[in-house]
Amino acid sequence: DQRKHTMRISTDGFSKNENDLLRGFIKVNFGIDAKVCEYIRNNKQFYYLSFNVENSILLSNIIRPHIIGSMKYKIGEK
Repeated sequence: DQRKHTMRISTDGFSKNENDLLRGFIKVNFGIDAKVCEYIRNNKQFYYLSFNVENSILLSNIIRPHIIGSMKYKIGEK
């Protein structure tokens, strides 16, 4: 299943425009592509950033040194 090798950043508290800005910032500064996705809960629209497998690997390599031990499982480490 490819989805377990992808990443998502829960930017639910940000507007669509703010997610687009964050996506652009990540692309310009790190060369990593993301997709702004949306979902509806309780008749309210929310957004998050989604990274495909290739870009998830790139993102993981950048953030790995900054993740505390107890959260490393989120990037596939023990």
